[in-house]
Amino acid sequence: MKKLYSYIRWSSQKQTVGTSLARQTEAARNYATENGLEYAEIRDAGISAFKGKNITHGALGSFIQAVKDGVIEKDSTIFIENLDRLTRSGVGTAQKLLLDLLDLGLTVVTGMDQRVYTMESANENPTDMLISLLMFSRANEESKTKQNRTNNTARALVARFKQGQPTNIKNMSNDPWWFDSSGSKYEAVKPHPVHWVAAQKAVELFLMGWGCFRVTAYLNSHLDLYPAPKPTKRQIDQGVKKWAVPNLVTMRKNPALMGVKKLTIEGYEHKLDGYYPALVTPEQFARIQDIRTGNKFVQGEQKKMISLLSGLGVLKCGLCGGPMIAYSREGRLRYVCSNGKIQKSSCKVWSVNGSIVENLTARALVYGYTHCILLGNTKTEDLTPLIESKETELGLVKKQLTNQAQAISTIGPIQELIEQVAVLSQREQSLLLELDSLKQKLALQGSENELDELIIKTLSLFSDELLGDVTHTDRMQIREVVRKCLPEITISKLKDKALRIDFRFHDYSHMTFQGVMQGKEKSYTLTRTPHDQLYTKIAAVFSDVLETSLDATDIDGYMAASDRMVAALGLPEPLGRDFFSKR
Repeated sequence: MKKLYSYIRWSSQKQTVGTSLARQTEAARNYATENGLEYAEIRDAGISAFKGKNITHGALGSFIQAVKDGVIEKDSTIFIENLDRLTRSGVGTAQKLLLDLLDLGLTVVTGMDQRVYTMESANENPTDMLISLLMFSRANEESKTKQNRTNNTARALVARFKQGQPTNIKNMSNDPWWFDSSGSKYEAVKPHPVHWVAAQKAVELFLMGWGCFRVTAYLNSHLDLYPAPKPTKRQIDQGVKKWAVPNLVTMRKNPALMGVKKLTIEGYEHKLDGYYPALVTPEQFARIQDIRTGNKFVQGEQKKMISLLSGLGVLKCGLCGGPMIAYSREGRLRYVCSNGKIQKSSCKVWSVNGSIVENLTARALVYGYTHCILLGNTKTEDLTPLIESKETELGLVKKQLTNQAQAISTIGPIQELIEQVAVLSQREQSLLLELDSLKQKLALQGSENELDELIIKTLSLFSDELLGDVTHTDRMQIREVVRKCLPEITISKLKDKALRIDFRFHDYSHMTFQGVMQGKEKSYTLTRTPHDQLYTKIAAVFSDVLETSLDATDIDGYMAASDRMVAALGLPEPLGRDFFSKR
């Protein structure tokens, strides 16, 4: 039995909930019944035919390819309500598409006038093709008129927004799921009454270093608090009723997080600052992007592993200076020199047990984080003038970017201008990260009690359980502590196969662990070069945590207090043999 394929297309949500689907379906079913054809459907939901997206990215294009491949019989019938359902492109492109369909052997039927197109009828009755030309021409003109009307309305609304009036620009782009844009075009977009709290929680977790997979899992485990947004058609087809990773992937990169809407009208991009209610500051958005690009985890079977160091750009090979990355061997975490692995340098392939590296990292951070916070708080200079200076420079950079964008829109994408925009964009990102760091430091210049609470809360994350479980979600927060406090960690293998691991902090103080072989006995040494003015302060913080009195007026006292703190946290004591790797 020959088949009739009903091609159904609509371009808007309004048409989806209206009569378009029912109308197109009923006519096609009736024609199939009357002509003894088996009924089937091809749907392009919410896809415009004006620029041919239904052919390049839609079901119609897939149908045509299936006919070419012989998957669908060439003597099939394709039923459409009107020729404009096929395409609203220019007349030449439109008629070529129709002729291509007929040349494949297909029969095209239009429901509106019950006209039947075949290659035979096209050759014998040119009047039908003339009619099709007129139909395609009308459809194209209608689409152009509609587009111009939409563009003119959008431009007027952009001007209204820039005048400081509440504005809701519809039909140009979809608004993110955490906003409510259901109001009139003269009302401001509002936070979504249900999904806004989920967006707030997601941002909180992003700033803690969590990735999209783990944020998705968290939201799905708390659906009573954070109901998922309405799924897309594809998600419905896949049976997805919960939060999906793409919801968070798209969100994390979207400048709408800081209230920015971007839309393109006739090739010119408009950037509307403050259009949306903001969830983050520009500085926090820059931090999220920095975290996103820095969280480069291992892939494949070890995808669930969260290494404390890989992908942050801090872990270096002491032999060649190249980065060391995480991988899994027999279910255990190791760090390997990437240059040696890919034979990029003269460095040989060598790796080290991840547990010893991460154990020593935790020990270094017990001191390093406390030191970092206290050092930042002891600075006597007022950070406000520096912040204001950076903000002034940022304003100038943004103005230059705006001018360059206008120049490109006027005279075209000249390579020199594009390169200048790239440099300015990089500087903008750098300034935002600097401002974020300065503002965090300024916020830390509070009371000693606030600092103590922050340090205690962070130190409580370090535990034997966290080190032993490479999937522990708190590892994401530890990664951010590493990012904040440890710009460089260098691992070297000495001639006697002993490991030396050096931790450098932002003030250039060091902690160095090194394996030592004495006869057949394996042990290690620890060398520290802290700032002596912080001995007493660090010991005071440790005293508060341990609820005991620790006196540290010199290096020996400080080392004793630090060791007490490490022991109290339950971090496992490194063994001498751990510093002598077999590989």
